[in-house]
Amino acid sequence: MHGYRHQRKDGVGAGIVCAMDTVMGIQRDVQNIHKALAQLPVDYREAVVLRYHEELSMEEIATALGISVSGAKMRVHRWLKKLREILERGWNEEGKLQS
Repeated sequence: MHGYRHQRKDGVGAGIVCAMDTVMGIQRDVQNIHKALAQLPVDYREAVVLRYHEELSMEEIATALGISVSGAKMRVHRWLKKLREILERGWNEEGKLQS
């Protein structure tokens, strides 16, 4: 099973394989999010980093970027929409966004 020659009777080997598959899937998702973030204009990247990495409120983002609160919300919303599109399309073997 998944490269293991002997499976333990208590099922521990299967649990380890399942956990490793989960970790690898999460790592792939994180890499794809980083790639998607790099695809966006700097304006959107700044807003998203402030929102999700620095955990700032929309009001704090607006102040930091010198824009309105609605402008901050728009940038974050558009990034989330773009991220959804990018993740649905996926990446080709060369690591480029598929058309």
